[in-house]
Amino acid sequence: METMRRVLMASTGVLVWMGMTVAVQAQTKRAPVAQRPTISFRLASSTPSAGMESASLGRDRTIYVSKHPVLTAADVRSATAAETRQGSDIVMSLSKDALSRLSAAMRKSGAEMLAMYMGKRLVTAGPVQVDQAEGTATVGGIDPTLARNLSAMIVGRGAVPLGPTLTLAASRSTIAPGETVTIDAFVRGAPDVRSFQVTLITNGGERGKLIGEDLWIDKSRNDYLFGTQQALDAVDPTNGRLGGVLFEGGIDTTSQPRYLGSFKLRASNDAAGTFTIGVKEQGRHSFLWTSQNKPISFYTETATITVGAPKRVPTKR
Repeated sequence: METMRRVLMASTGVLVWMGMTVAVQAQTKRAPVAQRPTISFRLASSTPSAGMESASLGRDRTIYVSKHPVLTAADVRSATAAETRQGSDIVMSLSKDALSRLSAAMRKSGAEMLAMYMGKRLVTAGPVQVDQAEGTATVGGIDPTLARNLSAMIVGRGAVPLGPTLTLAASRSTIAPGETVTIDAFVRGAPDVRSFQVTLITNGGERGKLIGEDLWIDKSRNDYLFGTQQALDAVDPTNGRLGGVLFEGGIDTTSQPRYLGSFKLRASNDAAGTFTIGVKEQGRHSFLWTSQNKPISFYTETATITVGAPKRVPTKR
């Protein structure tokens, strides 16, 4: 009975849970394929300034940005993320021309911040410090995960894209046959999430497989997507999926990743090699939807698990 009370079934646009129905969206729609936008940087200020326009950074913060970029990713020679007590810094080594251009623009405008854009979308912003001797510009107060991803993408290392992203994080990177690993699912970069469903799929390995053993949603976590708001959530052990829907409104995940749920996988006794864990078929088995009942296209950050022989403990003779 308890299992039936927690089963989530998604079909013909209705979530059925605990005998109640909540109209949401038709599952036959498909979100468009996400494209990789370009990275650019604009001067920004926390107060209104001449020649700048207002921009929303999350739901509760407004900043003022220049109308045109002052830098692009092509101006950056290298970029690294460095964690601090206030989050993370992005330290960018700039070409001599770019450094002079940035310094002159800051003096003229009085701007004290640098805003980072993916295409036309404002991703983040923070106070900027220019070091002429080192040839660097440092943007501070950035979310650590965002800082790592941005640093890699700026110099074209192909990191996790910075659009809406569903991330799978493994509790362990290496396990032995028969052992288990927990995969936590997170969403970030989406400004309005009302409902979600996650179904995992595994690929790779030299032999054997990873078997779904359990799944759950830990609503006591501080980073749970819906927090304490009124929502329905459920798990479906038979089909290996979990999901939820908010009664009203949507959740902004642009400032920090938000937890969706957890999956426990066990390596079969004959398993060996490296397995990749991803999400199954975006749009049908795995999806994100807005409060306006529109699908959200998202990138997937997969998890990688290596299954190897258990370590032998030497015996004393």
